[in-house]
Amino acid sequence: MDSPEEDFSFDSESETSELFPEWLNRASADLAECAGLCIDCAEINLEPRFVRAYDLYEGARRGENHRELKVYRSFDDGPPYLADFYYVASLGDRLSRESTCNLCSFLKKTIPAPEHGTYKILAFCSTESYLFDAPQNDTRSSRPWGLWDHNVFMAVVPEVPGIPKTGVPLRWFETDLPKCGPIYRLTEREDLHRAAIPNLVGREADWHKLNDWFRYCKQVHRHCAPRKPHGASLPGFRVINCNKKPPVIESRPWAEAYVALSYVWGLESGGDWPQTVQDAVELTAKMGETYLWVDRLCIDQSNAQEKQFLISKMDAIYEGAEFTIIAAAGDSRTGIVGVGRTPRAAQPVVDLRKQSRMPRDFGYYDGAGDYEDYDDEALRLFGVNEREMAERNRDGEWLDLHRHGLRSRERPDLTQMLHELRLRQKYNVSEAHFRVFQRIARDQNQPIDNFMDYIEDFSQIQGIPMQEFALHLLRDVEESIGVPPGTITTAEDIPVLPVTPSGKPRAGLPKAFALEDNYITLLSTMEDARITIRNSEWATRGWTYQEGILSKRRLIFTEKQAYWECCGMAAQESLVLPLSLLHDPETGQMFDWCLSGIFDGDTHRVPELQYGFKPASTQKVYEQIVKLNGHIKAFTSRRLRYASDSVNAFLGVAARYSVPGGLALFQGLPVWSGLLSNDTPALAITFALSLSTWAHEGNPQPDRAGLTTAASPRRDAFPSWTWTGWEGTATFAGSSAYAKDEDHPREAFAWSHGLHVDVFEAIADKGQVWSGLWCADLVVHGDYAGEAAAVPLTTWAGVQHMATDQSRRWILRIMNPRVLRHEYLTTEDMEGEEKMQLHTSVPMTMADLERGHREGNLLTVLLFVGMSPRLFDGGLRFLLLRRVPESGRWERIGRLAVAVEEGAMNKLMTAGDVISGLPVYELGGYIDVI
Repeated sequence: MDSPEEDFSFDSESETSELFPEWLNRASADLAECAGLCIDCAEINLEPRFVRAYDLYEGARRGENHRELKVYRSFDDGPPYLADFYYVASLGDRLSRESTCNLCSFLKKTIPAPEHGTYKILAFCSTESYLFDAPQNDTRSSRPWGLWDHNVFMAVVPEVPGIPKTGVPLRWFETDLPKCGPIYRLTEREDLHRAAIPNLVGREADWHKLNDWFRYCKQVHRHCAPRKPHGASLPGFRVINCNKKPPVIESRPWAEAYVALSYVWGLESGGDWPQTVQDAVELTAKMGETYLWVDRLCIDQSNAQEKQFLISKMDAIYEGAEFTIIAAAGDSRTGIVGVGRTPRAAQPVVDLRKQSRMPRDFGYYDGAGDYEDYDDEALRLFGVNEREMAERNRDGEWLDLHRHGLRSRERPDLTQMLHELRLRQKYNVSEAHFRVFQRIARDQNQPIDNFMDYIEDFSQIQGIPMQEFALHLLRDVEESIGVPPGTITTAEDIPVLPVTPSGKPRAGLPKAFALEDNYITLLSTMEDARITIRNSEWATRGWTYQEGILSKRRLIFTEKQAYWECCGMAAQESLVLPLSLLHDPETGQMFDWCLSGIFDGDTHRVPELQYGFKPASTQKVYEQIVKLNGHIKAFTSRRLRYASDSVNAFLGVAARYSVPGGLALFQGLPVWSGLLSNDTPALAITFALSLSTWAHEGNPQPDRAGLTTAASPRRDAFPSWTWTGWEGTATFAGSSAYAKDEDHPREAFAWSHGLHVDVFEAIADKGQVWSGLWCADLVVHGDYAGEAAAVPLTTWAGVQHMATDQSRRWILRIMNPRVLRHEYLTTEDMEGEEKMQLHTSVPMTMADLERGHREGNLLTVLLFVGMSPRLFDGGLRFLLLRRVPESGRWERIGRLAVAVEEGAMNKLMTAGDVISGLPVYELGGYIDVI
């Protein structure tokens, strides 16, 4: 039948509606009534939109359309955003209203706050989700997208003024999408190389999937095997035999295979084992294992000596388990969700009837019940018309950032920068020409080192000097794509090469699966399990921290789904990932661009998500100290039932970072137990640095720049000079407010981590000259009658017994202390966040500081000076001390950090130069800090 409108074309949906308003409204109402949808949702017709979105992203991967994932900002200085994604529909504010619509009800469940704001639906390529990081530099492995078939998911996105229909806020992928969960079509399980396939989560855990994770890890991950030295034993080790009916506790050699359990104890009554333990017994058997270790049952609680011994061996127990079951929902009475009787939270799912007609905004009505496409490429590709595409104010790539935006707390990759500099010097090429080589190497998935070697050989064969060969390559590129000579002059002008070969067959969307014909099933993969775990009660308890950290393999059960994380991969039950394709054959672990887990140093925080798995044994010193600092911060943010657990519950983590001649912990503070490059002990200098760097996170005082105060209760059983003697979150960073300043990422990083991390990193550099470091003369002694002498911090062997000994209350003695003149503490000359940061563990105003110093109840004592040319900037560290009444001793209540800029550092090459210019005086004698 010929269309009566064949000579017409329409530029907008409104024009179509004006011609056929009665028919459209009647058809929409009929469709809505039979499908259980509101009229607006009945017009969306999601199935063809999945297809169109797939075509957009597949075309971009094949180079058939020009679409680059970049960061943009509108001309009127609007919010930064990412574009161009496939636009599906506007939801307006209807998710905030009561509705019986099946689709509206489903969409409400996929966002945290549907009652606030207005929303839209966009469709995304699965390889562009937060699960995969964008390229960072040439040292990271390339993405094998050309070998894969991608998928399409949809998501509800907030409508933000200044962001076009096809855009999302800059950090939406990191901050919002993991909380919401992508929306996929339920599809057939197919043996294809798909980046992601959704999984329908049942009431009971998918035992086949869980066992697949376990088997795959055992077969592929060499770093995940239980750590048990040959012939090692563990006296007093007991386990539950899960194969006996009923299960019994029995002594077994530690060398045998066993599973460990981590859970929140809760209020347990005597008698039967708590439900969580009973479920863990059943789970252990279903995973093909026999023995289960549970701390409360397998440690003799009445034997204090054996109990303390096994507590100190927590690192061995959890690292030695085949895997650890983590019950991250409820407590011991709850049971393990998905294993026993405790029901899971329902996964959002909706069945939608397929619609035979095309959506209204796909084209114009042809009079025969169908819509024809507009002759409009922008409409076809992005789901919007030309006018809407033109309204998007593209102001170029914003700040030259990759798609995840600012990386405000990431360490500058100096190693990579130096490596590139050496390559340029080796081949004697300019930076501009080097970028050409680098760009072409990246397009060809070649390491830059190998590519430069190849180019050098080829240049000699061609008789073209290396200094001119980049121009030769640019001419070749111009000729290959048919543009006039001189069009391409820089690396940025080189067109993006397709990631999918043109000869690769198009797979299309995976085949939909539904329980009934003519229906499609949409499901949400739900909140990312990592976030659910972080928000659980389990993640607030101090003891569970090291249980999760120390385990090599973890099988976690949340109220929504199961999650696996080991040393080589992370996977959740609601999403099927192609594990074999995601693994680097060289490392045997997931590629470094795959989203990693949450137990590796507890550094996975938005807005900078953590990618890649790296075994601790291969980490550099600065990586180890950053991770250790992260462990301390995360552990101290949790709750402990007993003050004595301030040390006990961290002994396992401490043991992991205690290496003879290397990094170690002394009463909870990171130290270097070996030597400096000049063969002098590093213990004193690193102890003084850590002692005077840690601080409690608190609230910056608005009326005084540089002052941050906390209200942390004391734990009198431990020294005040270490974080174990206090409640509250302890950090080795600078001001928490300044460190989160995303407008000054480099400065924030340098202030947060620079001095503490760089000193430890420089220690490992045997070429370092240590002329610019100084620390106060510190000794430690036990507070008991008959102490013969204080122990100087000269060698690790002399103080190693003090590292974790809780039998005495260790006192810090500062010999011949250098005290800051108090009038300089509050002077305007030393103020400012960039130069001075004062953190107190107790509430305090500047008036309190002034009065306390004037009356002699407060002292600010110089502990550390760092002026090594190896560091970016120098720094001074002071302890803020408060007099303890009637004892003649002091307690640490804070620290003062002063930054010394690079210009001043270059003039003051020795610590003596710095100290001589400071407003300090020698008090004489010594002071004791309890």
